[in-house]
Amino acid sequence: MGRAEGEKIVQQAMKPRTFRLSTGLCLTRVKGGVITAACKHKQPAQIWRFDDLGRIVHKSGVCLATAGKAGVPGTRVTATACGKSAQFKWRPKPNGLLINGGKACLHASGNLKKPGAGVIIAGCKGGAAQAWE
Repeated sequence: MGRAEGEKIVQQAMKPRTFRLSTGLCLTRVKGGVITAACKHKQPAQIWRFDDLGRIVHKSGVCLATAGKAGVPGTRVTATACGKSAQFKWRPKPNGLLINGGKACLHASGNLKKPGAGVIIAGCKGGAAQAWE
């Protein structure tokens, strides 16, 4: 992937949007963190965007971040006041992977067909739990 293609992906990602898995579940902010929930058109809890610092910012102004070290697989992902450390950095890839500052991927854990799956970081292997449309 060339630099221009990468910049195009980031520019598109800066628009407000949902992050949806192929199973019909969306990244959803809830009190105390993030989960997957049934996608609902224009649901405020499901609206996110990238900012110019590479952070995923929720409609409410908080950022998607790891609750611990950015590269440790199994670490829970949460929504919290935005910062500038690796815990807050994400890079979108054309295949739907969202890679954080620790080089791990945003990963829905648990049953991907039922709402309420937790969101963690894991090794980037692709598949339904990591392909965010």
